[in-house]
Amino acid sequence: MQLPFSSLSSLLPRWLIAGFGFLFLLVVLVVGSSIYYLDSLRNELGSVVNIQMQRISQAHELRMAIRERMLSLDRIFLEHDPFVQDELYQQFQNLGGRVISLRRELEPKAEDPAEQRILSAFRSEVLETADKTDAVVALYLDGRMEEGRSLLLREAMPSQAKVTDASDSLQAFYRDQGQKTVAHARQVYESAFKIVIGLGVGAIVLTLLTAMLVIRRILKDRQSLLAEIDVRREAEAELLLLSGDLEELVATRTACLQETADLLKEAQRIGQMGHWEWDVLDDSIKWSDEVYRLFGLNQKASVTTYDDFLQTVHPDDRDKVVTAMEKALIQGFYRTSHRILWADGNIRYIEGMGRVSYGKGDRPLRMVGTLQDITEEQRLQQQLWDLAHHDSLTGLPNRGLLIDRLQQSIANAKRQGDTLAVALFDLDRFKLANDSLGHAAGDRLLVEVANRLRGAVRQSDIVARFAGDEFVAVFPTVGSPEEAATLLDKILASFDAPCQLHGAEWLISASIGVAFYPRDAQDAQGLLQAADEAMYAVKQAGRNGYRTYQASLTLQ
Repeated sequence: MQLPFSSLSSLLPRWLIAGFGFLFLLVVLVVGSSIYYLDSLRNELGSVVNIQMQRISQAHELRMAIRERMLSLDRIFLEHDPFVQDELYQQFQNLGGRVISLRRELEPKAEDPAEQRILSAFRSEVLETADKTDAVVALYLDGRMEEGRSLLLREAMPSQAKVTDASDSLQAFYRDQGQKTVAHARQVYESAFKIVIGLGVGAIVLTLLTAMLVIRRILKDRQSLLAEIDVRREAEAELLLLSGDLEELVATRTACLQETADLLKEAQRIGQMGHWEWDVLDDSIKWSDEVYRLFGLNQKASVTTYDDFLQTVHPDDRDKVVTAMEKALIQGFYRTSHRILWADGNIRYIEGMGRVSYGKGDRPLRMVGTLQDITEEQRLQQQLWDLAHHDSLTGLPNRGLLIDRLQQSIANAKRQGDTLAVALFDLDRFKLANDSLGHAAGDRLLVEVANRLRGAVRQSDIVARFAGDEFVAVFPTVGSPEEAATLLDKILASFDAPCQLHGAEWLISASIGVAFYPRDAQDAQGLLQAADEAMYAVKQAGRNGYRTYQASLTLQ
């Protein structure tokens, strides 16, 4: 609540208010004068120091240039290599230009008569020395090295010493001027210091008097202040009690959160799932502990960037993962499955999902997601697929998988302008073996035939159990009866050895019908139908042989 001026006047005497006002003005005056004098001193010192340092630097540089110039001239006469002499002569000329430039920079700045006199004397010495050095240079250019060296030592160098002395006098003058200016600035500073001290003492005295009056007033209000302190202590005690309850609540909540985090971590371990985060802008990746375990790595492994992650992906799946990631950055969602390669060569299957967060202008900022080990699911799916597409007795592709692969082979042959042959095998006297020796013997016979077919065909060929005692072989790139005959003769030769069925020898024979793509049919069903008709022609002719689809063309 803000008190009106009349209420404030009733609490404090007018003279006390006036004293505080005067104290305020005095402090303002002290601060203002201090700033003014100290700022003046700072500017003056800065200006003086800069000017004097510049002049001293120029004078020193001038002295060094003159000295280096004379040394270059001396080295010309000591050097015997003409190329080095030319280089030293060029250096001598350049230093001469620098000497003239520095002297011209110093002379216009000279305002003090004493400085002008020193510069005039210095200029005279320089000109006198220049005449002598020119004479030395002329002798050098004429090739009179001995005379030039003698003149250099006899006249030029002593004259150069006078120039150096004049340069030292100039530097001494600048140093003396700088010291005088600094002394003047120090005097200004001391004056400002005395003023500040005087005003400060006055302010301190007035402040002490005011403080005494204020203390007296404070003592009068002590009782009310103590009472207020007691009230605040009680409030603090209540706050401490509430703080203790709050800390206990926070500890309980923290324990619950930790328990939840532990349960989540355990659930991820059981479910073989971990989480990850990719900062797209910084290209930094963070993995949970479970992800490291899924990838067969310890947390000391350096997986910190997107490229590090790609190195863990199976080489054959990296393009797939990169494509999925690039689409995710545009579409906002990532989901793909791929293989990873452990350091020991173990291959695992991983399913990854993630969602992208965007910033301004739909710029992708980060992606957060999960990774789950689906190796067991992949194995079970493969087993189910194998059971659904392979014959459980022989392990060969079943009728459904045969039709699918035959259609693919026809599509490849059509695309490449190629041919293929389909052979349908029907075992002779299989029912007799099944009825006389039992179903187990019949199954043994089917397994033996399947194994012999596998061993007799080419790696590119397809062998399947079609139905009952019927088998089908697909021969890619085979388009003539002669080519088919070569392959079928090899298969029939593999049947020559008798099969042992419950201690009895059983001779294997088969009736085989052959059809060609694209000559006999354009699709899988047509080829199988044509091969079936050719096979029945073999049955009617006495079994144990093979024929093409046309009854008039016999291969055997």
